[in-house]
Amino acid sequence: TITEHHPLFIREARTNLSVLFQNIEGEEFVSLNIAPEGEKSSVRAALRGYTEKFTSSAGVFYVQILDIDYKKRKVVVQVSRKK
Repeated sequence: TITEHHPLFIREARTNLSVLFQNIEGEEFVSLNIAPEGEKSSVRAALRGYTEKFTSSAGVFYVQILDIDYKKRKVVVQVSRKK
């Protein structure tokens, strides 16, 4: 679970994940920042069910958005190694 302003370090993937909640004209949006050690970070719109592939110095991984709680400003993710 990633809470806004509290990045989560995924040790196996050597990657920091963080989220930013935004309200634009009444619409709620969430951005997911994927920042592998020694690699370029990327920011993507986060949607429930969305899966993103990323590469770190530890290999290739997937991060999947399992749930988004707009009130508590947190996102539940699952990170897995590509097989």
